[in-house]
Amino acid sequence: MSGSHVLRSTRIYTGLAILLTALIIALEAWLAYAKWNDVSKLSLADCGNLAGGSGTLLALVWLIFGYFQQGAELRLSTAALEAQQKELSDQVAAMQSLVAATESGSFRPIIAFRCTGSTSWDMINVGKGPALNVNVFGGSADMAWDVDNSFIFPAIAPNDTIRLEFTAKQGAFLAQYTDATGNPFHSTCSGSTNRCNPGTKYPELTAKYQEWQLDSESVLRPEFRRG
Repeated sequence: MSGSHVLRSTRIYTGLAILLTALIIALEAWLAYAKWNDVSKLSLADCGNLAGGSGTLLALVWLIFGYFQQGAELRLSTAALEAQQKELSDQVAAMQSLVAATESGSFRPIIAFRCTGSTSWDMINVGKGPALNVNVFGGSADMAWDVDNSFIFPAIAPNDTIRLEFTAKQGAFLAQYTDATGNPFHSTCSGSTNRCNPGTKYPELTAKYQEWQLDSESVLRPEFRRG
């Protein structure tokens, strides 16, 4: 039951109690007037008993209505406490989300690209966390990615730079990677604008060439140089 309904019920109970009290008093006054000859002959003790009985009836009426009114007020207090508890729960949830977002952002990798020549580019991790399993693709300005111009880097530390040398001019770059806890991100560079967003935008793409792998000669490919 809402607070407005409880308040309405309280007003109804109070109004009924006042109305019933007025009716009882009016009825007793009418009876006293109608039986005045008998009432005037009552002794002082009998008048006291009559008044006591009338007062007891009124007290019983107010006791009953007081019980219902107290119940309504308790329901109102319960509703207020429940609303306060929900508000506190919402605040705790919001704080937890904020802490999680802050902690996640504190170690988030951000891959960006910087042109250093007509076919030479620097790939830099400008974030505060390592970028893992970085898949890099070159492509055209309309973001059609060329798998033959794609490379996999197992890890790029914060502030680490990798020089990329290509045989032809590239119109755009894509990097898809994860942070240390496996959350996916992707970065794109087109024109002179770098963009970084959460999630894997092209899940169907897998880079073709690896910087190194343990089941081979483990030699750094000559077209990559870490700064």
